[in-house]
Amino acid sequence: MHWKFVIEKHSVYEKDKDTFDISQSADPTCDGLVSPRDGSRIMKLTKTKHPTSGCQFPSWVTSTRHWHTLDGRMNYYFSHRNNSYRIVHQHTSHAETKVTCTDEVYSSPNSTTVVAYSMQGCSNGFVCLTFHQREKHIIEIQTVKAASLCLTTLRILALFLKLSILAWLALKSSSSTSGLIPVSSLSNFDKSV
Repeated sequence: MHWKFVIEKHSVYEKDKDTFDISQSADPTCDGLVSPRDGSRIMKLTKTKHPTSGCQFPSWVTSTRHWHTLDGRMNYYFSHRNNSYRIVHQHTSHAETKVTCTDEVYSSPNSTTVVAYSMQGCSNGFVCLTFHQREKHIIEIQTVKAASLCLTTLRILALFLKLSILAWLALKSSSSTSGLIPVSSLSNFDKSV
């Protein structure tokens, strides 16, 4: 089965963006297909830019520029700017993956969660990455394809913090005669979750 496409490129009114109009004929003969706005199927493709870096990976990760998996199948090469890395597969035909840090969600001394943009061949999208420092020369990277889960992690941490503060307030007030937590103390915490 052969299909002929007619493509016409034209500038969009915004600088640095181009669109492509594509039309597909109803059959392989392409009879009557003279412009990209004719045909049984008409498509408009718009070039998009990859997100730029908005954060850096933790220094305890990037202090070593080259990491490898325990089985030796993948190598991770961190950039000198600490905001991106490449994944190279050793013994397979997998395309190289480039990962760029776009937003830091959570950070502690031994754990950092970021939203990153991942590109491998024609596949790209946002991912949620959590880096754990297990030992000085051992890190764990957890990857979730749905970057929205990073926000869920942040909400869980905020709820945990809220509950910890409430427990602390309860202990503090239990030494008083009333044993009640003032409502005014709680109103500010409800807004954060």
